[in-house]
Amino acid sequence: MKGPLFLLLLLINIATAGAQAVTKEMLKGKWEMVFVEFPGMALDLVNKKCTLSGELADDITQEYRAMAEEQMMQGVGNMEGSLVFDDVLLTSKITQKGETGIDQGPYEIKATTPVTLEVVMPQGKMILEIWFKDDNLMLKKHEDQGVFTYKKVNN
Repeated sequence: MKGPLFLLLLLINIATAGAQAVTKEMLKGKWEMVFVEFPGMALDLVNKKCTLSGELADDITQEYRAMAEEQMMQGVGNMEGSLVFDDVLLTSKITQKGETGIDQGPYEIKATTPVTLEVVMPQGKMILEIWFKDDNLMLKKHEDQGVFTYKKVNN
């Protein structure tokens, strides 16, 4: 009986150790979007490259895949995105094909598992999974499974 109980406690400790704390102090400042990934597609905004993967990539020839990736990158244009966090507000800025959209709203970090970021923007409330990976800020939208990677610009 001692063995299964020990194993259960060990698993609980591993699971809770993996849950990462995120604080407003960690978020403060400006973050630039560097990578966007959706099921079947990834956009490297630093190197201006689109990559298809999974079933989408497997179903087409290499030549068509290269052409599709190039067209998708052209469709995105010179997309840039940034987030600025202060104590209360999150400002989101996206520039694509010469047009810029800016949204701003209060945010709150929820110590759930996984940790979530709740933001009230003009178009409504957004709930995003949030964590850090290799000093990058990671945000995941559950509606479309998009994962956005941001790199810190200033401290």
